[in-house]
Amino acid sequence: MMEIKKLCDVLNQHIPCIKPEDSETVLKLLKENIEDIPSRHVRWSQEILYDTDSNEEACLKLVVFSHVVTFVPTPDQEKDPGITVRYKHELNYN
Repeated sequence: MMEIKKLCDVLNQHIPCIKPEDSETVLKLLKENIEDIPSRHVRWSQEILYDTDSNEEACLKLVVFSHVVTFVPTPDQEKDPGITVRYKHELNYN
């Protein structure tokens, strides 16, 4: 099980998914480090949920195909361990 900050760093290296191996790696990392661990979750920022009408497939397409999102640790790792997908502009990234 990978530490959350490290997991976010590795996931961010593979998005957007330019090569098929990138998407395979992202899915594998999410499965092994989030889905397979009941206490961990993937969250979506409110802005992403609003823009995608809370459609999970549309949210995943943003991750796989766009340059505008990033994985970050959830703010309170004690109460809500996991990662949040946010738009880069929400975090003042360029």
